[in-house]
Order: sequence, then C-alpha cells, then structure tokens
Amino acid sequence: MLTSQSGGRTLAHWLDYSANRLHGTTIKNAGYTGVIRYIDSPTRLATKHTDQNEYRSHLAAGLAVLLVMQTTTTASDGGFSVGRAHARRALAGADHLGYQGPIFFTNDRTTLPNPSAWKSYLDGAASVLGIGRVGAYGFRNAMDVAVGHATYFWQAGRRSDVAPHTHIWQDNNTQVKVGGITCDRNLVLKGIGSVGGFLMSLSDEEQRDLFDRIFGMLRQRYFAKDDEGAVVEVGGDHPGATPATVLDSLDGNFLVNMIEVLDKRVTALEVAGVDVDRLATLLAPAVAKAVNDEFARRQNS
Repeated sequence: MLTSQSGGRTLAHWLDYSANRLHGTTIKNAGYTGVIRYIDSPTRLATKHTDQNEYRSHLAAGLAVLLVMQTTTTASDGGFSVGRAHARRALAGADHLGYQGPIFFTNDRTTLPNPSAWKSYLDGAASVLGIGRVGAYGFRNAMDVAVGHATYFWQAGRRSDVAPHTHIWQDNNTQVKVGGITCDRNLVLKGIGSVGGFLMSLSDEEQRDLFDRIFGMLRQRYFAKDDEGAVVEVGGDHPGATPATVLDSLDGNFLVNMIEVLDKRVTALEVAGVDVDRLATLLAPAVAKAVNDEFARRQNS
C-alpha cells in the first residue's frame, strides 16, 4: 500500500483520473486504496465517468470510492440553480451505482472570480443532497470560502497551502501511470464518512488490533440449523456446527444473523475517536470474505 507519514500517522494515497476506466484490481495491485471518480446522470456517462462495472470492480477490490461532479471548470459561476441541477444529475448517477456517500462539486481553477456564486453553487447542491453529502474541490481560496457550505474538502495546489479543514490533498506536482492511464495522486488527510473514513483515521497498529479483535470474536462462535431450519448458536462440538468464520456456507439468514452479532460486538469496542456503531455497519457486509481469507492465511503461515 502506498502511504506517506504525517505527524506520526500513516496516510493513504488515492487516485483520480478521467482518461479511461480502470479495474479495481489494477488499482489495488498498484498499491492504492481508494479512488475519486467522475459521475453524471446515467444517460450522460462518458469515458471520464465511472459506470456500474468499474464501480463494482472497485468495491470488490476493497477500494474506497468517492464521486465528483464536474461539467466545466467554470460551471460553479452559475450559482444556486446550476448547483441544484448538477446535484440532481449526480444523484441520479450515484443512485444508479448504488452509491450513498459524499459527492464533490468543483471550482477547478486557481482563481475564484465570484465567491458568492461559488457558495450559492454549493448551496444549490445541498438543497438536493443535504449539506452532509456535499464536498467542495478547488484550491485554497475555494476551500476557505466553502466552509459552511460543504462538509468535505478536497484541495488542489501546494501542500504548504493546505487548509486545516481539508480532508484530501491533490498533489498537482505528482502524476502517476496506472494501467496505462495518467492519474492524479491524492493524500487522504482525514477520514470521510463511511467511505473508509473510520479505518483511515486509525494508525496501522490500531487497524490490525481492531481486525484481530473482530477475528477473535468470530472464531469463538458456532452456528447450526435446528429442526425447523432456523439458525441458532451452538457449541463447537455440536453435530453440524459451522464456525462463524465461514459466513457464506449457509443461506442468507445466517449472514444476516452474523451481521447483527458483529454489529453488537464491534459497537461494544472502545476505540478512541471512532464511531464504532457506523464502523460496524461499514464492516459487517464485507467481513465474511475478509475473515475467511485471513484465517486461511494464518492457518497456512
């Protein structure tokens, strides 16, 4: 995984790009843990935009995904009505993908000719999405003006200019080739919502500790179907007992049962600075394969 050190913490690098689409495994194998991809309404998707196939490949590869809406570099000068229209288009595209996270809106230039229009543009987006899902992209001048009109901040320009409230910094001095495509590299400074935000806010040691504790909980549990076909918890010596680490071995009711168990147990953990309720919700649907793979690795090591 490609990382940088800042203040004693390990920070991840994500990609953004527009020349073509990239499969999730290509990005993961290059060492990146997340992407920021363009979106528009389903009928307007072009080469630069993500689509269902690419988006699903990103999720399958375990990548964090954020979306950005941009038509032209100066579109934000259109103010509230344009922001509202763009948010409606972006929301249609996000719903088409099944994406529920933040969406960034842009002032993609070093200047900010009309600060009032920029704020109104973001307000227009918020009228559709709610301010909790609105992100702002631009240089330091745009980041400062966007405070109070967006929740998440993606800043371009020099590292020395990064605002204290910025979540992601786009390194405009470093472009990389991944899968034959030129990509911008971004440094994740702060976690964002449910898009890997909780894990990104933890150090590598804290992440390992959290997953070790989850794996330990699951390893100690066994389930089986009773005479009526219901999934019940049993002892490890019960005939037909299935270890809780094998989440895909029974029907969907078993997976639902384990999500509820995991949610309760992770919620009970005390991890400083992390909303473990939402962390449990984030981890539960994806943990089945991760647990199986991890235990297979440990058993073979």
